[in-house]
Amino acid sequence: MICPNCKHSSSNDSIFCDICIWPLKITRYQDFTPSELLLSFTGLISSLNELIPNLSDPKLINKTLISYYSMFWLRPESAILQALETECATPFLITPEKKNILELGCGNGLHSSLMMQWKFNESDDAYHNLNINSDDIFASPIQNNINFNPVKKGSKIDYGIDLKLDSIIRSNKTPVFKETINADARHLPIPHNSITHIYSNLLRDFPDNILHQTLDELKRILTEKGKLIFIAPTENYKESLYFFPQTLLPTHSKNEELHKESFQKLDRGRSVFCQQQHSIDTWENILTIHGLKVTHYKDFCNANLLRFWDTGLRPFLPLILPKINQLTLKEKLQLKSSLVSFYLKTTSQAFVDDLTTKENKAFRLIIAEPIN
Repeated sequence: MICPNCKHSSSNDSIFCDICIWPLKITRYQDFTPSELLLSFTGLISSLNELIPNLSDPKLINKTLISYYSMFWLRPESAILQALETECATPFLITPEKKNILELGCGNGLHSSLMMQWKFNESDDAYHNLNINSDDIFASPIQNNINFNPVKKGSKIDYGIDLKLDSIIRSNKTPVFKETINADARHLPIPHNSITHIYSNLLRDFPDNILHQTLDELKRILTEKGKLIFIAPTENYKESLYFFPQTLLPTHSKNEELHKESFQKLDRGRSVFCQQQHSIDTWENILTIHGLKVTHYKDFCNANLLRFWDTGLRPFLPLILPKINQLTLKEKLQLKSSLVSFYLKTTSQAFVDDLTTKENKAFRLIIAEPIN
């Protein structure tokens, strides 16, 4: 199967492109039946009910979480996961010493900007000029000009790398990158031993052969005391999802069989998309092969939060965004404020608890350095 984005030939049973992770065989949300959308909404409510009893003390509301809910207010499930990611990674990226930072898989640059502590105007969000009919909505071509208005400067990232050209074009509209490059992770136009910090949440999505080639390339560009900082699913990831475990349940009727098929569609490849689902011991073995050693790791995102991430408002975005775009700016900001307030009240306690408890988690921050 030929990828329409990077033209790589993946096997016919591939759900995503092996190289650029473009969706190849994913059912568009617009093509879901009403009953399937209802199943998704039921999953959202079920996962929220696990969080709602923990109504938050206002003192516990986290500034990072506020920033992410404001930017991704129509996708709170993505916002909270990325905010957790930022809380774990930022202490290693924003430090006093001089750095040369590269982000592999920079996307549209908004997560990167918030991670590096840029603050934006209330009217800024992730939903400008999106093509809801695109296979990858957030990497769709820009139809009109986008202007982001930072109200507080953060730190810069030297290089943003992505194989999706439209993601690079979008990331250039953000203030966080000194330079962006449309490149394959296995062949980076970066000098040897020149990068002090590499950050990525893309490695988790590569099949084994692409992962190993990429790790060789990242080791090549790291300085002698450089840091590879990346996010990966843990061995608990798949079993903690909302939709996938329900595809494994036995069926006893035609109706249950149809529900099972719907749960498989609603999974939309998330159970396999983050395919490098390993224990820390396995990661240590993988990294050692490439001359790297684990120096630190931190687990985050418990099962309740992951089920919220797995359900969320994803299926409804293509349906509600055209209506949102018909609102006046005042109406839009009023709606946004109400939703962000609701998200914070219902999830802040769970967010804070997740960063301080040691129960089984679904994601892991890993820091590796060259073996000298």
